[in-house]
Amino acid sequence: MSKQASEELFLYDDFFSPVDDPGIEIHAMIRGRKVPLRIKRGLSLIDAANARERASTRVLNRQTGMPEVVAMDESRMNILLLQSSIISWPFKYRDGSLVPITEQTIGEMLGDAAAAVLEHVQRLMEGRQEALVPFDKPSVAD
Repeated sequence: MSKQASEELFLYDDFFSPVDDPGIEIHAMIRGRKVPLRIKRGLSLIDAANARERASTRVLNRQTGMPEVVAMDESRMNILLLQSSIISWPFKYRDGSLVPITEQTIGEMLGDAAAAVLEHVQRLMEGRQEALVPFDKPSVAD
């Protein structure tokens, strides 16, 4: 190992998603307005796995006796990834109370608003997309 590599500091916070991570502030352009949101610096493997699990439809394979993923609700997975990613947002109800960050409220977002936030989240997740594809199976020659 080179001297430079041995002196380089590899901090936990740079490579992991700690629970107390304050995240980063982004500004998503939504309906012509710059909306400030705070999102995680990246999603952990657990975040992605939980979203994938909750968005999957499974059935019991009668031959193997094992559950098998037969469908993936991509819209729900995007909603769950957003819910895992967003730490805070500025949205309020008419009475002044904050809109909670839940699967339901994210699902109620207008499509262009959700897409603007999801774009930022996906940029942070680049390089991890292969891990989110549940149906990749090697082909078997006949």
